[in-house]
Amino acid sequence: MAFAGVALAALIASIAWPLWGTVRWQGPWRAAAALPLTVIALWAAKDVYDLAVDRTSHNLLPFEFVMAACGILPYMVVVTLLRHVRLKHHKRRRPLS
Repeated sequence: MAFAGVALAALIASIAWPLWGTVRWQGPWRAAAALPLTVIALWAAKDVYDLAVDRTSHNLLPFEFVMAACGILPYMVVVTLLRHVRLKHHKRRRPLS
């Protein structure tokens, strides 16, 4: 039961965090946050096609998205940390006027 709860939380976070970044961030950071959403959308489109061709081809379909979440969450941690460091460094370089 604990694994299912952690997997569900990771799945929700792997969609919500990039979506939040896409809405809140600007410039190249927005594109970096939208990348996981694009990957999930393409993966889902592939799965829809595969299921239309052969219904038995994805017996463990939910686990595919949990595996994607395992890649998306570390990616978003790295992007968020890079963004934080870059913006902090950029603010420090501004001249005070």
